[in-house]
Amino acid sequence: MPWGNKHIPSYVVAGFAKRLSRILLLAPLDAQEPVLGLIRNLLTRHPNVSTLIHREVPETLPSDPYNESEQKLSECGAVHSSLWEIKSLQRHWHLNVAKRANFVDKKLQQMESFVRFRCQDELFSNMMARAFGTGEENLEEKYSRAQVIIIITALYSFYFIYIGDKM
Repeated sequence: MPWGNKHIPSYVVAGFAKRLSRILLLAPLDAQEPVLGLIRNLLTRHPNVSTLIHREVPETLPSDPYNESEQKLSECGAVHSSLWEIKSLQRHWHLNVAKRANFVDKKLQQMESFVRFRCQDELFSNMMARAFGTGEENLEEKYSRAQVIIIITALYSFYFIYIGDKM
């Protein structure tokens, strides 16, 4: 992989990481975790670019020195910018993306992290399983809840039919 080459100029790595982080703001869910892992690995391989995560976040988007319309990485201003986009992903609605984005608050790791790609179907299945349980467990829970409701209803009816009349 060419990104492991230590002879790549810092502005190229910074520009690539900045463009990836800007794209992350609009990327689909299945692309966000792997791209965050890729950015983390870029910063691990090129620690001289780690200033991007330790720099002050710009107050407004126009105050960011990065020019995303600039084609040349040497002139886009990424070296003077920060990866505020990743900081904003720490408040993502999906817990895995928010956790993956926490690397910007930690010490730079020594070893690269594993980048796992998941398709949208797998992410959706995991979210549904977390929310509603797996299929078999969920059916068993529904069945036992239904039994409890039937028993309570029967006891309630029995009380009012047989005991309620005698009072």
